[in-house]
Amino acid sequence: MNMRELGLEGVLLSLLDRESDPQLRQDVKETLLHMQSCTGLARLSFWLRLHKDILSASADFAAVASLDTTQEEECEQSCSDSVLTSRKEESSTLSVSPRWHTRVFSMECVNMLVSQCVGAGGAHFNMAEAQEMKHKEPDSDFLVLHLQDLVRMSFMAATDHSEHLRLVGLQSLLLVIQRFSSVPEPEFPGHLILEQYQANVVAAVRPAFNSDTHPDVTARACQVCSAWLASGVVKDLSDLHGVQQLLLSSLSRVQTMKETTSVYSESTTTMESLAVLKAWAEVSDMQVPLMLLNNHEDE
Repeated sequence: MNMRELGLEGVLLSLLDRESDPQLRQDVKETLLHMQSCTGLARLSFWLRLHKDILSASADFAAVASLDTTQEEECEQSCSDSVLTSRKEESSTLSVSPRWHTRVFSMECVNMLVSQCVGAGGAHFNMAEAQEMKHKEPDSDFLVLHLQDLVRMSFMAATDHSEHLRLVGLQSLLLVIQRFSSVPEPEFPGHLILEQYQANVVAAVRPAFNSDTHPDVTARACQVCSAWLASGVVKDLSDLHGVQQLLLSSLSRVQTMKETTSVYSESTTTMESLAVLKAWAEVSDMQVPLMLLNNHEDE
C-alpha cells in the first residue's frame, strides 16, 4: 500500500479489509477513532473525503448520477458554490471495493464527526456565519459547508445492498435532518438550506419500504420520514405527498404481517409495527397545528 498516496489513515482503513485477526482489527478501529477524535475538527475536510472515498468505491454510481441530475433540475441555477460542490469528483484512490463492515465503520465515523461538530456548535450549523468566517480565515472549515457530501454519503449508504450499511446510512440521514432542518439558506431569504435536498431524502428512504426489506431497516426509515415531515423544511403538503405515501405503505405492510406468517421473529415484526405507529403519531402531532394554522390564514 502506498502510504504517500493514502496517508496513514487510509492505510489503516485498508487494513480492515485485509486483516483477519479480530483483535488486530479492533485495535485498528480504536486507533482510527482516537485519531479522528483528536483531529476531526481541525482536519474536517480530510476525514470527510477519506470516508467518502470508502463509500464511493462501491456505490451505485448510476443511481447517484440520476439523483444528482434530478437535484440539479430542482435547484436554482444561482446556488452558491460554497453550498453545492461539483459532482465531478476524482475517482477513488482505492483499487479494491471495501467490504461491507469497513463501509459500515466508515459511515459510523462520519456520524461521530457530526456529533463532534454538534459539541463544538457555532458556525458548523450556520451557513451565513460559516461563509463569513471562511472568507476571513481561508484555512477554517465548518460542517455546513460539506452538507452536500453528508447527504450524498447518507444516500449511498442508505441505498446499499448491505442491511447493516443501510441502517447506519438512514441514521446519518436522520442526523442531517435533525441538525440542519432549521438552518436558513443565506442566498434565498425565507428558505431553509435542506429544501434543495427533497429529492435526496425521498430517494434514500424509498427502497426501505420494499416488501423484501428487513423490518429493522423499514423501522429506521419510518423514523427518517417522520422527522422529515415534522421538520418544517417543506411547508407545501403536496411536496410531502411522496413521503406520506411511503408511510401509508408501511401501515399496509404491518397489516399484512399480522395476517400472514412472517419469516422474521415476533420481536422484530413487533418492533417494526411500533416504529410505524410512532412515526404516524409524530406526523399527526405535526399536522394538527398545521391544519389549524391553514384554517386561520384562510379566515
